[in-house]
Amino acid sequence: MERALHLKAVGKSFGSKIVLDNLNCDFPAGKVYALLGENGAGKSTLAALISGESKADSGTIDFQNIYSCALVHQRPLLADRLNVRDNIILGSEPARFSCSRLEPFGVSQRGKGFFGLTDFFDFVDFKKARCQIDALLKEWKLPVNPLSRIPPLSAQERFFTALASALYKNPDILILDEPGAVLNIEQKQALYPAFKNYASKGKIVILITHNTDDALEYADGILILRAGRKAAFLECTGNTCTVLNRSYIESLVFARTTDSAASARSPASQTSPDSGRPAVSAVSEGDENASPLCESSRAHCTYKDSGAMPVLSVKNLSCVPNEGSPLYDISFEVYPGTITCMYGHRENGLETLENLLTGMKKLEYTGSILIEGKRELHPQTKRHTGSEKHTDASGPGRLRSFGAGIVPFNRTFRASNPALTVEQILTVYLKHEDKVDSASYARSLILRAGIHIGIEERASALSGGMLQRLIIEREIDAFKKLLILSEPERGLDVNAAAALTRRLQRAADEGTGILLFVSSGSFARFESCLRYSIRGGRLYET
Repeated sequence: MERALHLKAVGKSFGSKIVLDNLNCDFPAGKVYALLGENGAGKSTLAALISGESKADSGTIDFQNIYSCALVHQRPLLADRLNVRDNIILGSEPARFSCSRLEPFGVSQRGKGFFGLTDFFDFVDFKKARCQIDALLKEWKLPVNPLSRIPPLSAQERFFTALASALYKNPDILILDEPGAVLNIEQKQALYPAFKNYASKGKIVILITHNTDDALEYADGILILRAGRKAAFLECTGNTCTVLNRSYIESLVFARTTDSAASARSPASQTSPDSGRPAVSAVSEGDENASPLCESSRAHCTYKDSGAMPVLSVKNLSCVPNEGSPLYDISFEVYPGTITCMYGHRENGLETLENLLTGMKKLEYTGSILIEGKRELHPQTKRHTGSEKHTDASGPGRLRSFGAGIVPFNRTFRASNPALTVEQILTVYLKHEDKVDSASYARSLILRAGIHIGIEERASALSGGMLQRLIIEREIDAFKKLLILSEPERGLDVNAAAALTRRLQRAADEGTGILLFVSSGSFARFESCLRYSIRGGRLYET
């Protein structure tokens, strides 16, 4: 029985913006497909149409002998009041007995009235679910505890939970929207080959990614979208993928011309678009040969000689949270007009440091966090055995009152909200006394971010990269002293990443102190005065 997915003249618009335009493509089963395109090309919208989360305005989506589809979102939405296990089985709970035995409708099996909570626990076979989930997590080697609560989970754990929920339903089509945005190199190397094995069982796997190397290594076919249209479809059969390379693929993604077919296919001397610098691959912690994410330019770092006061000082910071990775005796400074880059894996302390500095979570810690040499950022204290333990009592508001912009890892809910319009997101800091027209102000930020979107569009209609660029522009414009930015290039294509590099460098040149947290690959280099890595909760200067 042959399975396939056929897209025929598919079109989709949001307001006046055409996102997909007359798209035609075929996806035979048994293969892994990579979906490439720059920010706003229509990748996430296409995934929503195939999965049924959204409806096409025109054309048809033909499912040939396909009966189920699961989409793992770039920003997974999980039920916070349920644990990991219950999120996985939600909507596909294994029944202990058939619903046909519950007659008449609304009457419990025991005849004691309407179907209630006790009947629900009798109805769902949690023992069977536990066995199925344990087997699934073991087979796929997903590092998540089924009994864990959702709110404290890291981004990786939330992704693994969403992936397990999708796999639990054994879908005929599995779509993953930018999994590489939260996975480190080791996690991708362990997981991506399993997708090929899953596809070989007569399934269709669609991998949405900005990482050309991942597409070339793991995909059997590559669909390239440009401005909502099919720019190319490349089949990686036999030796085809061995003659393709990043430069050739990116020339199709960004409609760049190449000198010749031979030079386009030459693997040597690949560079990041618009940056003039060699493209940087992902940094693997402990890999001495890996290229640094931040290019050191210490010759231009004259902040100490000039007597400048650091805009942020962290001294002897230690934190052992109940949930999350600990930090041990961390000290560093961020100076005005400089970029400080800190990289590592989020589960090794980077996430805890972000939560602590930004106040996104209330965590006890020892040591000090000073802004412009002033009093402690989080002033509330508790005394324990002669030492002071500080607790953030004010959240990110106090940090922003010092003139600090924050771009957190979780852009969806910590920096915006899917239900808000673009204008609402961009004008959140405007006050009545500013006497600024909110619509004009929002349009100016959109123009600076280089995005084509209307101010009335919802955040849910934006790609992850587009949302990120808007938030970064908002924070830079509103706060001039300090910018704390987590995962600066997550969800950005190579052109947008290069533009971000230039934008942050310009902000630093204007006097802003910038602190970057980076846990995965980077397309471009940041000229930073100081570079650190966090390993095992400890800080190392590199």
